Amino acid sequence: MTTYSDTNDILADSYSVRPAIDDIATRIYYMYQFLYISSLFLIEDLKTDSTQETNFGRTYPRYVEMLWVRDKTTADDIATRILARTKTLQLISEFQATIAILANDLLSEININYYAGPVLVTDTMTITKIEIDLDTLVVSIEATKIP
Repeated sequence: MTTYSDTNDILADSYSVRPAIDDIATRIYYMYQFLYISSLFLIEDLKTDSTQETNFGRTYPRYVEMLWVRDKTTADDIATRILARTKTLQLISEFQATIAILANDLLSEININYYAGPVLVTDTMTITKIEIDLDTLVVSIEATKIP
């Protein structure tokens, strides 16, 4: 796994971190067994994580329509996986680097060293977006912190 530093590899003043507030879900409302004749779902259900709701102090609902799912086991499994992936607050880092960072692909895991005040922090991130400016050969990267 490659390590990049905000002092050497990342271009000056381009590193930023923001929380992925829109991606949080502590309560999944899901519907399955879609009846195409009447355009209605036959079954609705709910998965929650009460511990995270207590930690956040509020609920973050997400509605999922499973048009293709016919049985409860599959619907429960999908809802459980969505809840496990979205119940923690993820951080999104955005930065610019030189073209050398293209040695990594989308979904590659990288380590990023950066200073949060006087403290050096190392985070393992997954690259989720790559943009290349062909005029300046600057690469813009968006990466999500692995919880």
